[in-house]
Amino acid sequence: SIYLTGTPRKVTPNLASALLHLRDPEKSLTLWIDAVCINQEDLAEKGHQVGQMRHIYACAEKTCVWLGPSSDNSDVAMDFIANSGSINVKDPRFSGKDVPSLALSALFARTWWSRIWVVQEIFLSKN
Repeated sequence: SIYLTGTPRKVTPNLASALLHLRDPEKSLTLWIDAVCINQEDLAEKGHQVGQMRHIYACAEKTCVWLGPSSDNSDVAMDFIANSGSINVKDPRFSGKDVPSLALSALFARTWWSRIWVVQEIFLSKN
Protein backbone atom coordinates (compact mmCIF):
# COMPACT_ATOMS: atom_id res chain seq x y z
CA SER A 1 0.00 0.00 0.00
CA ILE A 2 1.00 3.59 -0.58
CA TYR A 3 -0.59 6.74 0.81
CA LEU A 4 -2.25 9.02 -1.72
CA THR A 5 -3.75 12.21 -0.30
CA GLY A 6 -3.51 10.68 3.16
CA THR A 7 -5.52 7.60 2.23
CA PRO A 8 -3.83 4.21 1.90
CA ARG A 9 -4.28 2.71 -1.57
CA LYS A 10 -3.23 -0.61 -2.98
CA VAL A 11 -1.15 -0.07 -6.12
CA THR A 12 0.77 -2.33 -8.46
CA PRO A 13 4.46 -2.89 -7.74
CA ASN A 14 5.29 -0.99 -10.96
CA LEU A 15 3.28 2.07 -9.86
CA ALA A 16 4.78 1.92 -6.37
CA SER A 17 8.26 1.89 -7.91
CA ALA A 18 7.41 4.88 -10.13
CA LEU A 19 6.00 6.89 -7.23
CA LEU A 20 9.04 6.18 -5.07
CA HIS A 21 11.38 7.29 -7.86
CA LEU A 22 9.36 10.43 -8.61
CA ARG A 23 8.96 11.42 -4.98
CA ASP A 24 10.71 14.58 -3.80
CA PRO A 25 10.40 15.02 -0.02
CA GLU A 26 10.93 18.77 -0.46
CA LYS A 27 8.13 19.39 -2.97
CA SER A 28 4.46 18.62 -3.33
CA LEU A 29 3.58 16.72 -6.49
CA THR A 30 0.12 16.44 -8.03
CA LEU A 31 -0.33 13.51 -10.39
CA TRP A 32 -3.17 12.11 -12.45
CA ILE A 33 -2.59 8.36 -12.60
CA ASP A 34 -5.09 6.46 -14.70
CA ALA A 35 -4.65 3.26 -12.70
CA VAL A 36 -5.70 5.17 -9.56
CA CYS A 37 -8.02 7.87 -10.91
CA ILE A 38 -10.14 5.51 -13.02
CA ASN A 39 -12.07 2.72 -11.38
CA GLN A 40 -10.51 -0.17 -13.28
CA GLU A 41 -13.40 -2.47 -12.28
CA ASP A 42 -16.13 -0.21 -13.74
CA LEU A 43 -16.22 -0.77 -17.51
CA ALA A 44 -18.62 2.15 -18.10
CA GLU A 45 -16.36 4.57 -16.22
CA LYS A 46 -13.29 3.17 -17.94
CA GLY A 47 -14.93 3.60 -21.35
CA HIS A 48 -15.91 7.18 -20.56
CA GLN A 49 -12.42 8.04 -19.32
CA VAL A 50 -10.77 6.51 -22.38
CA GLY A 51 -12.74 9.04 -24.42
CA GLN A 52 -11.25 11.80 -22.26
CA MET A 53 -7.61 10.67 -22.60
CA ARG A 54 -6.88 12.86 -25.60
CA HIS A 55 -8.03 15.93 -23.67
CA ILE A 56 -6.18 14.90 -20.50
CA TYR A 57 -2.83 14.49 -22.27
CA ALA A 58 -3.26 17.63 -24.38
CA CYS A 59 -4.04 19.73 -21.28
CA ALA A 60 -1.46 18.22 -18.95
CA GLU A 61 1.32 20.59 -17.93
CA LYS A 62 3.81 17.72 -18.11
CA THR A 63 3.57 14.01 -18.90
CA CYS A 64 5.89 11.62 -17.13
CA VAL A 65 6.33 8.14 -18.56
CA TRP A 66 7.59 5.43 -16.22
CA LEU A 67 9.41 2.74 -18.16
CA GLY A 68 10.59 0.94 -15.05
CA PRO A 69 13.76 0.96 -12.99
CA SER A 70 17.14 1.14 -14.65
CA SER A 71 18.28 -2.17 -16.15
CA ASP A 72 19.91 -3.60 -19.29
CA ASN A 73 21.92 -0.39 -19.80
CA SER A 74 18.73 1.67 -19.97
CA ASP A 75 20.71 4.69 -18.71
CA VAL A 76 22.92 4.38 -21.81
CA ALA A 77 19.81 4.18 -24.01
CA MET A 78 18.20 7.22 -22.36
CA ASP A 79 21.41 9.25 -22.68
CA PHE A 80 21.66 8.25 -26.35
CA ILE A 81 18.07 9.37 -26.98
CA ALA A 82 18.56 12.64 -25.09
CA ASN A 83 21.71 13.45 -27.09
CA SER A 84 20.38 12.33 -30.48
CA GLY A 85 17.54 14.77 -30.97
CA SER A 86 15.74 12.11 -33.04
CA ILE A 87 16.05 8.42 -33.69
CA ASN A 88 16.36 6.93 -37.16
CA VAL A 89 16.40 3.13 -37.22
CA LYS A 90 18.53 3.28 -40.40
CA ASP A 91 21.26 5.06 -38.44
CA PRO A 92 24.41 2.88 -38.56
CA ARG A 93 24.59 3.02 -34.77
CA PHE A 94 21.50 0.78 -34.67
CA SER A 95 22.92 -2.04 -36.74
CA GLY A 96 25.32 -4.18 -34.83
CA LYS A 97 25.96 -5.28 -31.34
CA ASP A 98 27.23 -2.07 -29.80
CA VAL A 99 25.99 -1.01 -26.36
CA PRO A 100 23.59 1.75 -27.54
CA SER A 101 21.96 -0.65 -30.01
CA LEU A 102 21.48 -3.41 -27.43
CA ALA A 103 20.42 -0.94 -24.75
CA LEU A 104 17.84 0.66 -27.06
CA SER A 105 16.48 -2.75 -28.09
CA ALA A 106 16.02 -3.68 -24.43
CA LEU A 107 14.42 -0.32 -23.63
CA PHE A 108 11.96 -0.53 -26.53
CA ALA A 109 11.05 -4.11 -25.57
CA ARG A 110 9.53 -2.89 -22.30
CA THR A 111 5.79 -3.34 -21.73
CA TRP A 112 4.90 0.38 -21.94
CA TRP A 113 5.57 0.44 -25.70
CA SER A 114 2.92 -2.23 -26.31
CA ARG A 115 0.13 -0.05 -24.90
CA ILE A 116 -2.22 1.69 -27.33
CA TRP A 117 -2.08 4.97 -25.36
CA VAL A 118 1.62 5.46 -26.12
CA VAL A 119 0.88 7.54 -29.22
CA GLN A 120 -1.45 9.86 -27.30
CA GLU A 121 0.89 10.12 -24.34
CA ILE A 122 3.86 11.07 -26.49
CA PHE A 123 2.36 13.22 -29.23
CA LEU A 124 -0.37 15.07 -27.36
CA SER A 125 1.78 15.98 -24.37
CA LYS A 126 3.20 19.49 -24.20
CA ASN A 127 6.21 18.54 -22.14
